[in-house]
Amino acid sequence: MACVTAVLAAAMLASLTVPASPITTDVTPKTALILPGNNITILCRVGKPIYFCRFEIPEEKTAILLVPGRTGKGTISYYGNGFESGQCGLRLENIQPKQNGHLNCTMGVSDETEEAKGTMTLTVAQSPQLPELRVAVGRKGSYIYMEGETLRATCKIAKGRPVARISWYLGDSPLKDGLSRTHLEKDKDGLETITQNVTRTLLWSDNGKQLQCVAYHYALTPGSEKSNFQLNVEYAPKPIQNDAAVEESDNGKGNGRIVTLEINANPKPTIHWITKGKMVREGTSDSNKIFEVDKTINNGTGKWITRLNVHSVDEDILKAVYQVIAENPHGKQTYDVSLTPSIFTKGIIIGAVVAILVLLVIIILMCYAWRAKKWCCAARSKASQSGSQAHIDPNGALGATSASLGKDGMFEGNQEKHMDGAGDGGVLGPGALGASTEYVNGGGGGIVNQEDLKPITEKPKDDKDTPV
Repeated sequence: MACVTAVLAAAMLASLTVPASPITTDVTPKTALILPGNNITILCRVGKPIYFCRFEIPEEKTAILLVPGRTGKGTISYYGNGFESGQCGLRLENIQPKQNGHLNCTMGVSDETEEAKGTMTLTVAQSPQLPELRVAVGRKGSYIYMEGETLRATCKIAKGRPVARISWYLGDSPLKDGLSRTHLEKDKDGLETITQNVTRTLLWSDNGKQLQCVAYHYALTPGSEKSNFQLNVEYAPKPIQNDAAVEESDNGKGNGRIVTLEINANPKPTIHWITKGKMVREGTSDSNKIFEVDKTINNGTGKWITRLNVHSVDEDILKAVYQVIAENPHGKQTYDVSLTPSIFTKGIIIGAVVAILVLLVIIILMCYAWRAKKWCCAARSKASQSGSQAHIDPNGALGATSASLGKDGMFEGNQEKHMDGAGDGGVLGPGALGASTEYVNGGGGGIVNQEDLKPITEKPKDDKDTPV
């Protein structure tokens, strides 16, 4: 009985024993996306030394044992710092699509009864097929659509790994409205197909634009990732969209002009001009040969250029209002066009502005010259007056027969006598000039006469004669 009890107790104790926790394995990298033909290294690590390393690789029938320093199987070899470091690594070269999937590592750990295991996911990229764009026909049963009609299109990108992404564009602008949810399918080889629909109410401005389905994928070659469909949207002639649609220019033949108008319509409209009550169709002229309409020019994607040649311009032609009538199967539009007088007189205005500027420059130069001359004349007059003025002393200090200008602009007498009668500052009296009629009575050279000289009434500063 005691033996049975001991056995039962041992069994109960064994059932209460906590199982050992699994060994943590660090795997680098856990996932990888790689192109076929490239290489990869995978490392599994534990915190203890290991004594064996084994890898399971897709499409390999058996697990592969790896040992540091030994050549592996084909393109497979050991990678890491050795078993003592607790590292079990794999170098896989020239990867093939068949090796896509999960790679498992297994290690025998020292002092552990259980093996350590780890897993990583390797995705070997597979380029998808080119985008397939399908567009539903329009209400006419063809790929010609009407303004306001609903466009329906589908884009499919098949057999990619990983799955491709779809983006839509209309012209250069991303198309984000009217998109359905994407639909995914995966085949037995793990290749995925993605499909998406788009609907759009067409605008007249959509005409000529490219509807694009663009695929984004790691393995796609640049330039091969999109499929296009050019839209052909029909609509009635549209009103002028901007001022640049109407242009006037010189015809280069004198008094004439060319009026150019750009019209949006699809298909091509029939265009004629109404000039002073008379209709002029494209490619013809009026009876007076004053107005001539060129043949309409296709400017691309629903843009049409019509030109009116005005061979002679007068006041009545400038005041007149002209009409352009454009009509196609979807409607008619009338445009009013006026000739701009300012354009016809542009050359005159430019000439007038230039003439005014030249005149202003001339006036400024004349004013400057006049002021400079005035200052110059004033300076010369002052110098002349200060250099030629003679002061006469009524006391007659000198009786000289000749005199000359001194350094101060005064007359200096050279007479031998009567030198003591000179006044202050070298002033000469009438006595100094009385002996000579050349200076006093001669009247020649504009010299002052004696009887015109008046005595100086100012009291002398000193009664004594100034010694010579």
